[in-house]
Formats: sequence, C-alpha cells, structure tokens
Amino acid sequence: MSSSYERKSFSRDEWKENVDKNQLPVSGEPSVPHLLLNYFVSMAFEESSVRMARELGYISNNREAEEFNELYRVRERAHIISLIKSGRVAEAMEKISEVFGTEVLEDESGEEDLHFKLLLLNLTEMIREHRQAPPKSDGDSHEFILRLVEYSQQKLAIKAASSKTHMQELELVMTLLLVPHEGEVNKLPRSLKSLYSLPLRAQVAEMVNRRLLKSMHSHVAEGKYPDLIGGTGRNSGSRYTGVLRVRPREDIAKELSTHRLGELRDENNNSHNGSDDWASTTKLLGSEDEEEQRFEARLIQVMKLWAWCENQLHGGDIGVPRVEA
Repeated sequence: MSSSYERKSFSRDEWKENVDKNQLPVSGEPSVPHLLLNYFVSMAFEESSVRMARELGYISNNREAEEFNELYRVRERAHIISLIKSGRVAEAMEKISEVFGTEVLEDESGEEDLHFKLLLLNLTEMIREHRQAPPKSDGDSHEFILRLVEYSQQKLAIKAASSKTHMQELELVMTLLLVPHEGEVNKLPRSLKSLYSLPLRAQVAEMVNRRLLKSMHSHVAEGKYPDLIGGTGRNSGSRYTGVLRVRPREDIAKELSTHRLGELRDENNNSHNGSDDWASTTKLLGSEDEEEQRFEARLIQVMKLWAWCENQLHGGDIGVPRVEA
C-alpha cells in the first residue's frame, strides 16, 4: 500500500533551528549524563558507572569509588548476572544467598517466585549439560535420571505442588528427558526449544537483577549517594525524569517511570488502535509489573518509548522528517 503522506526533508541548519525552537525546558544538570549513569548502575557496569559518577562529581577518589560500588552492589550483581548468562545457575544462587539472602527471590505479594524460576533453570542446564556429554553406558544414564528426580523432589516438589503453573513448568522441563540424545534441538516443539534458548538465561538474569535492585532500594535511599536505581525524590539523581513524558493530543502527561506505556492511547485518533504494530508494542511495554518496571534502567524505558512512537507513526501512516546529509 502506498503511503498517503508527503515526505519532509530538512537541511541540517533548519533541523537544528527546529530542535532549538521546540527544546523542552530542563532545570539543573543535563539529563543525558544522569540517564546514562542510571543505566550503568542498574545494569551493573562497574567501570562505566564509576567513571560516569566521577564525571558528575559524585565520587572523587578510589575510596569513594569503593563506597559507591558497595552501596549499589555493582560488582556483586555483575558477577551474578554473568553466572546466570553462562549457565552456572547453582553458583549464582549461592552468591545471591551469600550477599543478598535467598528470601529476596521468594514470591511476595503476587510477585513472581524467582527462586523457583532459578531452580527450574538450573534443572534445564543440568539436562543441557547431560545432552552435550552423552553417557557412556546405560548405568550412567540411569544414575543421572535418579539424580534429577532427587533434585526435583528436594528442591522443586513442594513449590510445584502448591501451584498449578509451577507444576506445568516443571513437567515441561522434565519432558526434555524424553528427547533422544541424537535428536536435533531445532526440530523440537517451540515450547521445548525455548527452554534451550540462550536468551532465556538473559531474561532470567534481567529479572533477578531487577529484583536485587528492588531489595536494596531502601538501603540505597538512605545512603550518602543519590538514589540512582529507582527513586523519584529531589535528591534521587532523577531530575531528568520530568522531560521523559508522553503527551497525547489532549496534553495529558503521564510519567514514563510510573505508568504502563500500553495505556497511553490517543483516544482521539484510534483508527489504527487495532493494528499489529500497536498490539505488539503495547504488549512489549505493558508486560512488566508496574513496581518491577520502576527498577528497569530508564534508558531501556526510553528505547521502549521510542519503539512505541515509531510504531504509532507507522500505524498512522505518518512520515518522519528526514535530515539531509
């Protein structure tokens, strides 16, 4: 279908003039450095977060850098994330228990039980390792299955018995034992193939990291450094959040950091509300629990907002101005 809009092109000087004319008012320090610092701290990038904090004047020497890392647990979270992404889930759980306590992963007030999810991921990794190194005899295979059954009974059975969803997830993982060693993973049903996908590790690592940020938030808010992981107060280092707003046609502003972006519909222009673009983006932006989304790196929130706007423009057959080279 041909586009109904007319493409608009600007020279670089014209575009700069338009940007300056419509610049949002910003008070205090520039927003971008704080946005990046929030991203580096939230995602546990130790060296980058320390360098940015030094540039912004929060730390000035190695002792303060160590205090900064200790407050935000950057090093420990980075290690935990790395362990989960590399499939060493049991080691990651030991580290979490040692530094944060296992209780931070437990199901509280309707939140997802990440302790069970990690135990299940560890079970998957055990099966994956077994498939990559096939047993030399039937005795080895029998011993491995008994070890897996014992692990499931001791670690997972009680939680699975109390939740139908947990039981279904456990049964799905145990189904992997029925797949022959010579079977190709790519030919497995999608539900089973996704258990072997490496992005699953990254997804669980992100969820764990966000839960760890939430668990330490009250401690961070009382520290001498700004709350860079989820605060919205005057001393939180989040002054830039005021410019990260979405204004529908009615100019009703909603804070990106506290509302589901899936609810930000333009009621006066709903001709494309049912489009695939809108549906997929709304699902992406509305998939997180509101409280958990608070501890998502704000740079990622902005990227999701960008995607939402791109799809809205595309769905409305609206062209984006081009800047001439």
